Amino acid sequence: MNEQQATIRFLKAMAPTVIETHISMIFLDEHYAYKLKKALTLPFVDFSQSRQRLLSCQDELRLNRRTAADLYLEVLPIYRSSGGQLSFEDNGTEAVDAVLKMRRFDSRLLLSKLAEQQQLNQGMMNELADTLATFHQQAAIANDPQGAQRLRAVIELNRRSELLVNQSLGHQRMSELNQALLQDTAQHAELLDHRAAAGKVRRCHGDLHLNNICLWQDQPTPFDCLEFNESMATTDILYDVAFLLMDLWHYQQYDLANFLMNRYLDAQDETEGLVLLPLFMSLRASIRAMVLAIQATNTSNDTEAAKYRQQAEQFLDLAFNLLQGTSPQLIAIGGLSGSGKSTLAAAIAPFIGTAPGARVLSTDRIRKKLFGIKAEARLPAESYTAAHSTRVYHKQRELSSATLASGYSVIADGVFAKVAERNAIEDCATQATTPFTGIWLLAPAPELIQRVAKRSNDPSDATVDVVTMQLNLDLGEIHWHQLISQQSTQTLGEQALALIKLQQKEVQ
Repeated sequence: MNEQQATIRFLKAMAPTVIETHISMIFLDEHYAYKLKKALTLPFVDFSQSRQRLLSCQDELRLNRRTAADLYLEVLPIYRSSGGQLSFEDNGTEAVDAVLKMRRFDSRLLLSKLAEQQQLNQGMMNELADTLATFHQQAAIANDPQGAQRLRAVIELNRRSELLVNQSLGHQRMSELNQALLQDTAQHAELLDHRAAAGKVRRCHGDLHLNNICLWQDQPTPFDCLEFNESMATTDILYDVAFLLMDLWHYQQYDLANFLMNRYLDAQDETEGLVLLPLFMSLRASIRAMVLAIQATNTSNDTEAAKYRQQAEQFLDLAFNLLQGTSPQLIAIGGLSGSGKSTLAAAIAPFIGTAPGARVLSTDRIRKKLFGIKAEARLPAESYTAAHSTRVYHKQRELSSATLASGYSVIADGVFAKVAERNAIEDCATQATTPFTGIWLLAPAPELIQRVAKRSNDPSDATVDVVTMQLNLDLGEIHWHQLISQQSTQTLGEQALALIKLQQKEVQ
């Protein structure tokens, strides 16, 4: 760092506010941020030479423009004149250093800050899921079939700090966790390798947590990707998403974690990989625990050290909890349009199965996907013929069976107006030998009509006329548990979860 003192003075004179991380210094003026790589060498990075720092800035610009082109502006080499003065003007000499120029944003709009203030919402998660799905579809594929080995390498890297972490926390739980992670990786090695061979390992973001996503022009915008280590950032795309899901779970934003997962999977079908999410999330939590435990050791402030240790313990607890697998089950929620099926599904999904909760398969969303349009876009009436509806319910059963086979729980959300449709979804659970709970939601006709009339920007295209038509249908005998939906979502959710728990006990 001594060799950079003149550079630091030059940047401070221009942008006096400084934020420091373990490998960078960020200089802020009113409108821009200038990021300087520290001249250092660590096990995972070498910034000791000015040329390496320049190349790293160029990599960071290129890679972050994939998701945040408006924020990442240019790389500015720093030159020294014959008189020893530093400037951004090219004077024909070799650059002594370089900075990455970025547009400054309001730090209060970091998703981590919004999570602390309980200001995250489904709209943000919907947009973020679409952004990530598109990003992963376009990311460069790694020509490497060794998916399991990649994950083992991450765990082994963690183990190098195991002794230090155990000493910091005063117990051996990190050692136990690493062993559990290795065992889980071995259990899923075939699937991990299959996904790698199928092109699911890509050059991802690599550091996708809430503090690296901001609201820019009202859009959730991932930034600050892991640019300095290709190997660490080249991962299974679900491992990339898992960091964000784990972070939301840590902030106790269970509903949003489940919502984000489901919207991502609607856009990017990763059904076979779902069973890996608990392992991926647990590994992400273990890395957070390791970093915090080491920070506790490296600080001389006792209060700060105690805070870091407490946080490390929280992430350790989370990592262990995420590995506690549960058996899959199928829940079907039926009822006429406006009865609150999708609202109930979203409310209970985080609490069904392993974190981040059940896969919600909605006929409304499946129909839009089959027609190749966004869930909130409207379809014409001819898209709702009997033949089209048969195709939609068939696709829902197909996805339900595949998800159950992967070891993951499902909530099937649809009208299920026909006895045959209800029997068919129940057969999915029978064939998968998993517990089934059918829930039928009831509401008075005026309530159904009022709810549907108020809808906007909704995946359902149902109108008041559709509700009127449904009210005249012969629904046949309904054997599912019937609940009145004209009550609070929390109360209805508690009733539904109690029924599901009871059903599980009866099966056992």
